[in-house]
Order: sequence, then structure tokens, then C-alpha cells
Amino acid sequence: MATADNDVEQGIKRLQDIKGNPRLKLAHCKWQSRAAEYNQRIASHESQVRNVTNEIYGFDSAFQGLLLTAVAQASQLKCHNVAISLALSLFATVVTLAGVWQRKKSLPN
Repeated sequence: MATADNDVEQGIKRLQDIKGNPRLKLAHCKWQSRAAEYNQRIASHESQVRNVTNEIYGFDSAFQGLLLTAVAQASQLKCHNVAISLALSLFATVVTLAGVWQRKKSLPN
């Protein structure tokens, strides 16, 4: 507990030193503006990734719905038709998961 109090006191002292020194104050303001700019870039990038991920999920849902509708309306459901439908569905799911994984991987840490 004493260490945390010392850290707080040291932080306050440093901020007072910065406010008293014009050069340090200018440097502190520049660092704050850079930090704000980087945070804005990260937020924008994360928003773009979320939008693309939602778009990928939307296309997958539309494809799966189209596939389900085609299978449900088929007049002759044979075993080979089911296998093709399952293979298409599995392929679409794998492609969707790969796309989402790639987008998530591109996020900065």
C-alpha cells in the first residue's frame, strides 16, 4: 500500500514539474496529441474490421439461407444431393471462418 502511495505522490510531483517547465509542458502536450491520434487510428481500424467481419457473416448467412431454400424446395432429395449440399455448406463455413480469422489477426495488439 505504501508503494502505491509513493507512486501517486511521485506522479503528482512529475506533473507539477511539467507544468512549471515550459519545454516539458510542450513535450507533454505533443505526447498527449500523438496518443490521441494513435487511439483514433486504432478505433477507426477496429471499426473497419468489425464492419468487414459483419459483412462476411452477412454473406455467409445469405449463402446458407439460399442453400437451405434450394435444398428444401428440391423435388427429389437423393443421397448424392445431400452430400453436395453439405459439402457446399461446409466449404462456405470454412471460408467464412478463415476470413474472420484473417481480419481478427490484422488487428493491432
